[in-house]
Amino acid sequence: MSQHKYVRGGMKTAAVLGIAVLAGLAGMGTAQAQKSVKVGISLPLTGADAEDAIHIKNGAVMAIDEANAANTIPGYKIEVVVYDSGTATAGQYDPAQAATNTKKLVADPGVVANVGPMMSGEGKAMTPILSEANLATITPSSTNPDITDPKMAAQYKPKGKAIYFRTVTTDAYQGPNMANWMKDKLKIKTVYVLDDSGAYGVGIADSFQAQATKIGIKVLGRDQLNPKEADYTTVLTKIKALKPDALYYGGVGQAGVKLAKQAYDVIPGMIKAGGDGMQGQSILKGVGFPAVEGWYPPTRLRT
Repeated sequence: MSQHKYVRGGMKTAAVLGIAVLAGLAGMGTAQAQKSVKVGISLPLTGADAEDAIHIKNGAVMAIDEANAANTIPGYKIEVVVYDSGTATAGQYDPAQAATNTKKLVADPGVVANVGPMMSGEGKAMTPILSEANLATITPSSTNPDITDPKMAAQYKPKGKAIYFRTVTTDAYQGPNMANWMKDKLKIKTVYVLDDSGAYGVGIADSFQAQATKIGIKVLGRDQLNPKEADYTTVLTKIKALKPDALYYGGVGQAGVKLAKQAYDVIPGMIKAGGDGMQGQSILKGVGFPAVEGWYPPTRLRT
């Protein structure tokens, strides 16, 4: 997750950009002979990510409705095809389900573009399939840099053509900038790092940790949380005993909500920070006040 930025206006912007892609493709191939074209929306509408995912979907649908009303693609109506990439088994986004959804999208000759995914773990599962079919997608919140890294093109875009587009920057900037800010503004000297084992969480925690080490912040340890576990007090007690100046968490809401609640009980006075995966309505609602207070970047300031 970048994961939960711009769940209102910006998600609508992502849909508008998706329509622009669609407009560029609508005169090609199958779409040329049709009176309508389809835009897929594949998002985790089930599980811990659902609340923010619904806002993304609603923004995309609103933008598509507006494009239809304005006749953005003359002679064509844009239809929406929605797939759920969350599963009850995973309790959140599910990369395997995202891959299944993508195969359904590329099998439909009327689909010319997609809006999504929400999470980077989904993106990594989707991109090879999208590349093979030359189907473009625009993500409003997936920030793992690997997916669009030219060095990893053979894995994520084997056909060579760019098919994965973003409306947000990657964690190659987000993670290091948080390390810089914590040192310069909060004056921390030591930190403990956690991640939630997902592509986004591991990636942003890695980039934060690398920059923290580079600029002289001592990393006292690193652990990985199992998002399905209910109790993180053991690792939090260990962190409390080490007395770092701060805790940094890379991950999203399934583990993040429980972590924030329990950290408030075990290490209430410790500085706590995370990426944009620790922002959004799911975090505000799931954690509640006062436990959600004190996390950087501050959830209450998101737009």
